[in-house]
Amino acid sequence: MRRSLDLLIIVAGLAAARHLGAQAPAPAGRFGSPAMCRRAAASPLVLVTFNPPPPGGAIGPLLACDSLGVTIGPYAGGDGQEIGVAGIRKLSVRTGSGLSWAVWGGLLGGLGGYVIGSSRSHLCAPPPYSGATDTGCHGNVVAPTALGLVTGAALGWFFGRGIPTWKVIYRMAR
Repeated sequence: MRRSLDLLIIVAGLAAARHLGAQAPAPAGRFGSPAMCRRAAASPLVLVTFNPPPPGGAIGPLLACDSLGVTIGPYAGGDGQEIGVAGIRKLSVRTGSGLSWAVWGGLLGGLGGYVIGSSRSHLCAPPPYSGATDTGCHGNVVAPTALGLVTGAALGWFFGRGIPTWKVIYRMAR
């Protein structure tokens, strides 16, 4: 039983590392295509990284998008900005990651609940009339695992919705 739990932890760790490290490269196609502009307009915020002058990036709601560049509206005390296509290195859209965080939170919470439930914590006692001397029963493993899974999924969804992730939809060809 211990080997299968160790194997499960190793497989989950490898899957997490593969998921985090294998981000698909963004398309380096033509800037300002109708599909790209629709995708950017559907997002509440966009992040534009651009070349000098001035160096840096801009974040805000998308006001306009075409083959000449983008117009970013004011956001968080900053001013709106027009950025020409010649200087745009990368265009990213904000996405909520509640679902993926809920899945990982549920898996980790369920695993934690299983470990706690299966530990030799004397959660149950032998029947008083059986004459048994073994008091090291494992208790109910299903209830702590289910509770950990639900709690982990709820916490993962909650924090995943609040922590922004950026998905690159355009990257300048090198």
